[in-house]
Amino acid sequence: MKPLTVYENGSFVEKQGARVESTMQNIADLFTEVSSKPQSMLKKSFILVKPRHKAISTVKKIEPASRETPSRCFYDFLQNNEQLLKNCGIKTAPLLPFPSYATNPIPHLFRYHPALGPTFAVIAQKLQRGQLSLGAEWIVDIAEIYARNISIDGSLRIYAVQQTGHLEGGVRYYSDRVGRCYLNNVVVKNRGLHQQSAANYWQSYEREESVVIHIEGDGEFFAENVVLQGARQYHVKAGERLSITASNGFVKESVENIAQASWSWKYRLEKDFSIKLSR
Repeated sequence: MKPLTVYENGSFVEKQGARVESTMQNIADLFTEVSSKPQSMLKKSFILVKPRHKAISTVKKIEPASRETPSRCFYDFLQNNEQLLKNCGIKTAPLLPFPSYATNPIPHLFRYHPALGPTFAVIAQKLQRGQLSLGAEWIVDIAEIYARNISIDGSLRIYAVQQTGHLEGGVRYYSDRVGRCYLNNVVVKNRGLHQQSAANYWQSYEREESVVIHIEGDGEFFAENVVLQGARQYHVKAGERLSITASNGFVKESVENIAQASWSWKYRLEKDFSIKLSR
């Protein structure tokens, strides 16, 4: 929202205003419809006010113009994710002001599947506390994940083939037959992303090393109290659970068959309309 000058009762006054996107004509039609009806009819309209960078980020210009450019859109992407990680209690290197950030190393690169939340409040219950070092990459392409006290100095990528349900004949059916990932007190350390100026990451980037977790079907990945170092790839088949744990200073990997999911997120709507998760 920003101040706007409007004409009211014979004089110009300054008031807070906002721009309505996408459904402007529908709202305008409804306002016209209810203009001669009781004030209660206005309840038909729903207007959500939020910061512009969380609602829309367009590309209309080429560089070096500051706004509505690919570089600015990517900055908005980083800014939103920085706020999300902060809500999760995950520490990151600070994002520098635009456009000076473009000539410095990227603070972090975090991407996630929309089904992870989609709201920040829900995601913050799945990802709890941790730290991303300068230039760290974390891809969370999965919905059923519990990550607590995770530290990433490098790159960690988690992919589930089935994020929201199973496939039958090429058709997605929403179900609990999805990939799951449990990370508790896990440290990831590798060379990660090839460092370059932050402004170029929206085009392309390369990795020197990465830890990749690929989960098929309803497979599960479990890691607790371990350090995943260097370039590693873990492939979990459907109907299996891959566990990595530490015991007496040694890291143990084991695979077992599972007939059903060992855990899942349960959603409950509270009286204040917030969503509470439990496992």
